[in-house]
Parts: sequence; structure tokens; C-alpha cells
Amino acid sequence: MAAEASFSLPRGGILGVFGGPGTGKSTLTRLAALREMPSEGYIVCFGRNVLKCQLAQLQQMRLRIGAVLEGSRLIEEASVAFNLKCLAPLAEGCPKGTLRERTEALLELLECPGSLQAFLKSRVSILPESLKRRVLFMRECLLAPELLVLDCPFELLGHRLGQRFLRGVQGVLQETAGILLTASSPETPRALQDRFPWVRLES
Repeated sequence: MAAEASFSLPRGGILGVFGGPGTGKSTLTRLAALREMPSEGYIVCFGRNVLKCQLAQLQQMRLRIGAVLEGSRLIEEASVAFNLKCLAPLAEGCPKGTLRERTEALLELLECPGSLQAFLKSRVSILPESLKRRVLFMRECLLAPELLVLDCPFELLGHRLGQRFLRGVQGVLQETAGILLTASSPETPRALQDRFPWVRLES
């Protein structure tokens, strides 16, 4: 459980949440991404108290959030392109050129190998786990979410690539997205404490 966690995240800001096993990091990210509702307290997201929202309103709010959470998965037997195109119905009004440019920028940022076309044609099931994780990050950033929720990105991407991703993703998203991320290693907040604030969860 995430007990007595209280914070705010402005548009374009980054907030880190640090805690050891059992402190509620994954629960907190699911709550922030509106995948779960709190049993106590409240969440204000995009100016609305989510506990007072109708289901249709919550669904619309979730479309504005990108989230790589514990248990996030890809369709293994499909191509990378298919996994990304699953979002196509949500991209109405977004020019195809913009989506392609964003895909190329994310591909470079996450150091995915080979050409864009070759990588997009790759079947997910044959990719190493490290590349599958990068595809998850691409998928959740592709539609330029207003809130990006990342559960332990440095553990998933590795510290060097995780830092590279954080440095570059706001540029890809035109610095409009707020980013909430978690970490379980105490080394992560120590290394990044000068870049953005951290909140510690206690068990």
C-alpha cells in the first residue's frame, strides 16, 4: 500500500519517488496512471478529483496518460509496428508525419538497433528483453501523453540509458508532459537529486 503519499506534479515537471520493497511504489504508479482508485484520500488529475468522475470521463483521462507499469506487456507474436499501431485509433488528428518523426526520435533516444523500417518489422517474440522494454517506452510516449508514469525505469532500461531517456524524452514530448517515476535503489536518487526532486516512501 502507498500510505500517506502526498505530492503535486506540474506540467513539464519531473518527480521521483524512492522506496524499498513493499513501500507501495507500484501501487502508487497504478494510482497515478488511474489504473486503480484509492481506498482512502483522493487524486486530482488534470484539475479533476477522479473519485467524482464518471467512467467515461476516467477513460478519456486515461488516454492522456502514458504508463510503463509493473506487468506492462506487448503482443509477443506481433511485430513492433503492430504493437505501436494498436494506438492508431487514439491518434486521430495527429499528422502521420508527426507520428513518424516522434517514432524516429524515440528509436534514436532509446538506442534501438538498425533502421526504423527493419526494427518495426521485427517480431516482438524474437527480441531480447532489453529491446522489448524499449518498445514499451516507445509505445507509451508515441501519442505525446500529458502525464508519463514510469515504474522503476532505471531498473528496466539500465542507469545509463534511463538517464539518456529522461534527458531526451521531454524534448520529444515538447516539454509538455509531467513525468512521475519510481526507483528502488538508493543510488538512483543520490545520482539524480540535483536534476529533480525526490519523495521517499516509508514502509
